[in-house]
Amino acid sequence: MKLYPTPHTKYKESDNEWDEFIPADWDEKRVKDIFNLITDMASANNNFELLSLYASIGVRHRKEMEQRGNKAVTTDGYWIVKKGDIVVHKLLAWMGARAFRI
Repeated sequence: MKLYPTPHTKYKESDNEWDEFIPADWDEKRVKDIFNLITDMASANNNFELLSLYASIGVRHRKEMEQRGNKAVTTDGYWIVKKGDIVVHKLLAWMGARAFRI
């Protein structure tokens, strides 16, 4: 069993500013060209549970977490998250606030 993948034999210059070189057989694509943004809104008076996304621990049910600050108490008008969805906190994405909903 290999612990590390075999290095690529050919590299090319990258168009992005954080990788100088990438494997020659890789294509560079924007995230929005790979994934679809799903914005299914929860209807009023629904039975969904409110979720929170944290950079350190991922998606959690709001009722499991400490209640501090001015927090929503209903999911009316919130986006619906389904099993298998990738969730990104739009204000905290730069610090890694994203998770995979299982």
